[in-house]
Amino acid sequence: MSHEPLSSAGGACGSYRAGHRVHFIQARKSIEADQPLHDVFVRIRRDGLVELNGDGLEAIVWNHEVDRLSRFCVGGVTVGQWRPRFRILSVGGRLFSFVAPDARTSCAPACGAV
Repeated sequence: MSHEPLSSAGGACGSYRAGHRVHFIQARKSIEADQPLHDVFVRIRRDGLVELNGDGLEAIVWNHEVDRLSRFCVGGVTVGQWRPRFRILSVGGRLFSFVAPDARTSCAPACGAV
């Protein structure tokens, strides 16, 4: 099973912008000891946006791969760990990058994609 995000056109997404793929440096830095972590409830809304609630945090965010995130949700809800400095959510051992809904960007073709 591939863990590469897919673009809306079905090919691999090559974008590392917020809301798309998590770069390995961003992932590594997000787990450093000095980084704040918040346990959150994650709920996928019918409009495809994601709600994060917990530790005084209430946010509505976007990720281009909400279908992949939904695999970890039972009844549309799961628990995750929010890493605010890098806008990363950890759920089920997977990392997802998020952005504000009004700051969404399109997927970019992956290197070598035809």
